[in-house]
Amino acid sequence: MSAFVPLLICDQGILLSVASHVVNTVGKQFAQPIKLLNKKGKPKKLLISRTIRDREYNVFKLFKEWGLKYLNNQTISTKNHQFYSQDYNEFLEQYKGKIDCFYADPPYTIDHYSRFYHVLESIVRYDFPTLMKKSVEGKEILMNGLYRDDRHQSPFSIKSKVVTAFTNLFKGCKKFDAPIILSYSPSNTDQNGRTRLLEIDEIIDLAKEFYNFVNVINVEKHVHRKLNTKQNNTALFENGEVFIVCTLKETNWKNI
Repeated sequence: MSAFVPLLICDQGILLSVASHVVNTVGKQFAQPIKLLNKKGKPKKLLISRTIRDREYNVFKLFKEWGLKYLNNQTISTKNHQFYSQDYNEFLEQYKGKIDCFYADPPYTIDHYSRFYHVLESIVRYDFPTLMKKSVEGKEILMNGLYRDDRHQSPFSIKSKVVTAFTNLFKGCKKFDAPIILSYSPSNTDQNGRTRLLEIDEIIDLAKEFYNFVNVINVEKHVHRKLNTKQNNTALFENGEVFIVCTLKETNWKNI
């Protein structure tokens, strides 16, 4: 009977896990197709072996394995959870219930998250989107990433909109008299890292327009994974993540 359990509890979570397991892209992030040939047109041996490995996975076997993982790790909740999939501004304007605390994890570079997860989004939506094109020498061709032409563009990743985006976030959360914990990554441009659209100090200044107490908590030894090639890889830095904790009252952040 256990062999059929994954089929009985089939949900999007299992399907997304399998897709992330078998995908054959750089870092398995769906954004960058692997280029199997170098500039001289010769095969890259390591990438060839990895591609063969990914293409040989048994999808049905993996579906069963992931289903069992979900089954063995599921917990029974007595809470009446609610989930919303909408623009954060709309939620903050429309929601009328009580909220004890907000947690936000916005992007911090010009790279839109939808670039990395558009395949998973299409799997969940189960539609047949039109693919984004680009112009090359006067001809319209599909982009290598096979992106949806309607993929979301976050204001947090657009230089001209990022200040307004953070302002609306802090303003909207304050209306609920609730603290907000913001996850962000400091710049490491001295190590050739990606430029942040806003620096930590700039975000703190925006937060202080709405919150009385703003503290920065370092996440010790948190390292961001690098997905670019080894020769272009930047040095790893341990303070890759911080929490910006914003409260209306002086509070021990550990008690939030």
